[in-house]
Amino acid sequence: MMKMNPIIQPRMLSGLAVVIARRSICLTAFFFLIIAPMANAEALSEADVKNLRARIRENRITQADFQEERVIRLMKKPIVNSGKV
Repeated sequence: MMKMNPIIQPRMLSGLAVVIARRSICLTAFFFLIIAPMANAEALSEADVKNLRARIRENRITQADFQEERVIRLMKKPIVNSGKV
């Protein structure tokens, strides 16, 4: 009897593992088949694009303050940055 190299030897799955793997593959495929038609988006019409651009131009004064805090293990205190967007 010839012994197989353990590196090349195929891995055998138990019966339960095969059933679980098949079920998860089927459920994933089913999920994408159900969700895919809902994800179709239509292009904006010319009027919608013009309206969107006009509203963006009108709202140039919008600002937001932000604060970022980064923790580095070598430092005792976090690094804090803040600013406006």
